[in-house]
Order: sequence, then C-alpha cells, then structure tokens
Amino acid sequence: MLVPGPAASVGVAPASVTLQVTATWQFRAVALDAYGNAVTAALVWSASAGIGTIDPATGMFTAGQTVRTGTVTATVASTAVSGTATVTLTPGPATTITFSPPSASLAVDASQAFTNVVVLDQYGNATVPLTPGPATTITFSPPSASLAVDASQAFTNVVVLDQYGNAIANPPVTWSIVGSIGTIDGTGVFTAGHLATVGEVWATSGSAQASAVVTVTPGPADRVVVTPSSLALVVGGTQTFTASVTDEYGNAVTTTVTWSVDAALGTINSSGVFTAAQTVAHGSVSATVVGLAPGQAGVALYHDAPYALRLSPSRATLQYNTAVGLQASVVDRFGNLIDDATAAITWSANGPGATITNLPGPTATLNVTQGGTVTVTASSGLLSGTATFTVLGAAPPSTPEASNAPLIGVGALIAGLIVGLAIGWVVRARRGTPSEAESEEEEEEAPTEEEGESEESTEEDESA
Repeated sequence: MLVPGPAASVGVAPASVTLQVTATWQFRAVALDAYGNAVTAALVWSASAGIGTIDPATGMFTAGQTVRTGTVTATVASTAVSGTATVTLTPGPATTITFSPPSASLAVDASQAFTNVVVLDQYGNATVPLTPGPATTITFSPPSASLAVDASQAFTNVVVLDQYGNAIANPPVTWSIVGSIGTIDGTGVFTAGHLATVGEVWATSGSAQASAVVTVTPGPADRVVVTPSSLALVVGGTQTFTASVTDEYGNAVTTTVTWSVDAALGTINSSGVFTAAQTVAHGSVSATVVGLAPGQAGVALYHDAPYALRLSPSRATLQYNTAVGLQASVVDRFGNLIDDATAAITWSANGPGATITNLPGPTATLNVTQGGTVTVTASSGLLSGTATFTVLGAAPPSTPEASNAPLIGVGALIAGLIVGLAIGWVVRARRGTPSEAESEEEEEEAPTEEEGESEESTEEDESA
C-alpha cells in the first residue's frame, strides 16, 4: 500500500477574496507532498497585521475595520511549509456624508458649487470613491515666454480641473502652436524656429484649453548690409544710407552702427547722411558693428551739369605770320572737367588774315597773316568762350594817289633817296626777328605817304 510523502506545500482556498470591513470568511487549506498527494497534517492559521483576525485552528477569518489589503497564511505545524491567500477589504455601507461649504448665501439667480463631497461608512472608510468630471480648465507655466531663435522652453506644471475644481490625475494633454514660432513635442518642450516673431503655445485636454504667448527674439548679430549697396551721385549731392544688422537667419538686430567714408568722397554723419565732395572720385561708404565685418557700399561721384567753357590763352599779342595753339575745356560749377562736352567743342576765328585749324575737340591752332584784331570763339552746347588777339605787322599795301605837292630840287631828291634806302634796309633787317618792339620801330620809320608824294614830285620836276 502506497502512502503520501512528507508535506511539501499547502494550498489555500480561495487564493484571493474581497470582503467588506468586519465581514467573516471561512478559509480552507490542504497539505500536499512533492507529488501533489494530500497529506494529513495539522495546520496553523495566521493573518497579516491590520487585515483582521483568523482562528488558528479552523481558519475562520474576521475582517478588520480599515480598508486595506493583506494576506492569510496556513502553515503545517512544526514546519516551515505554508500557503497564503490575498484579502482585500472594502468600505462598509455608507453612514455619513459631508461636503463644502457647509452653508452659503447668494443673490437671486446666482450660482454656488458644492464640492468636496465625502461619504463614509461607520468606521470612517470612504464608501463612494469620487472621480472628477470632464476637464473644463487647464493651466500650465510659464504663462508667457521670450527666447532667442533655436532656444528651448519647457512648459510644465500642467493642472487639469473639472467644473468643480477637482483635479484630474494624469490627464491626456495635447500640445500645439499658433504662428511660425517653432515646434513643440508631446511633453510640452518648445523649440524656437529661425524667425523672430510672436506666436502662441496651446495645451488641450478634452474641452479645456489654455495658451501662452511666446516671443522669439533674434540671435546674435551676424552681418551688416548697407543700402543702397552702390551709388552714382553728382558732386556736392547728398544721400542717406541705412544699415541693416541681422542674425544668421536674417532677423533684424538692434545695435550701434558706426559710419565712415573714404576721405576723397566727402563726409557722413552718425545718421548715415552722406554729403559728397566737390570733385569727381570713387570709393566706399562703410557701416561698422563691433565684432563684425563692415558693410560697404560703392560710391562714384560724377560731374555736375556743364557750367562754363574755359579758353586758354584768353588774350595775347602776336606777330603776323605766326601760329598759336589754343586749348579749351567744359567744366561744371566746381571746376570738374566734362569729357564729352569738351570733346564736342567747335572753333571759329574772326579777323584779318585769321584762320583756325581744328577738329571738334579741346585743342585748335590759330594762324594769322596780317596785323589787326582777331577774335577766336570756342563753343559746346549752350556754352561758349572767346579769346582776343592783337596781331602786330604791316597793314595791307594801299595804292598811292597823285600828289599836288610842289616840286623840290635835285639835292632834296638825292637826300630823300638816301634816307629811303637806309630805312628800307632797317625794315628788312628787323623783319628777320619779328618782335613787337621791332614792328613798332618799322611803323615809326616807314616813309609816310607825304614823303612818297614828295619824292614823286621831285622826280617829275627833274624830268622837266
């Protein structure tokens, strides 16, 4: 005959039970050998602290007065072999209820919410576990934020309440943004985008919504741009330049800008107002921010409108049969040369024996072959200039007229011939070096018309 082996385990029934406080329950247990065969053995019952009491011999359990969870245990006497069951105690029947406020006073048509309702059994255990109603309000912090591009901000301390102010534990929250301010993840961590702007972060739970204003500010200054970037300006003119300082994404940054300009171009003040010099020049205007490469604009100063035509020489005394070089230029009111107007200069000459050789342009040659006054005119557009030249030399020969002067003697005729020959030699010699003084001497020593008539008269008398 086969008999069970020694007890190896204890099975308790039921393995778990839920009871109201102070209720009773009869537990059963059996000892088993290693092969699951029932073993006849004495069992001793016990209960965990606070859960209640149990008869150690019979297994009759009496629940305690406090809601909680514990265990009961059946142990084979004089051994460590045991088995357990879980016991959960729930509240008993409701015996009391409280809420707040305990009293209220309000006007007609006003409202008052009574909250914090508590229902207890006779032992003070809450018998009706209250759950919050639907979410109606939601709050989080911070309520607003200002951060630079690419920076992050965590929105935390989310509280969701029902209409009575009861907090909802672990509420589902959805995060979203309004505006091109950046991105936000499911935990409320916001990352700013590249655009400096203003927008909103929204948190939603059920029908409850709340928002925070978010301002995204520019990053550090990265570049300086001058407007206009290039300029052609008349000499003596003015132009206002502006400087845009931006971060790496092109957002405007407010900072101090220092203006400067190449000395040959003119001057510029702290507001970027440029005053051009009075001479034609090329260079640049610069806007500088500490720590950055300067922004620059190329500037070219061009001449003003044609103002005057200058002619050189403007006056001179010349010897006849000579040529003189002439130069002319068209300038603006500041004296800057105007190339195209100068290249278009035309020339003319007015006076005895005067001719001018030139093509349109800044130079010409005046040729004079007779004595007298010559006027040279240079013209370009509406402008003109004149030069006056006094030409020294013999006047054109004139035809002598018959004379009624009395006849003179032979001696006088011979003397006149001698003087005339002498004067002729002097005149021919002087013409070899035609200076102004020599011309005057020739004019002084040349025989007068009366002397010629006297010689003619003398010759006629001699023939008679």
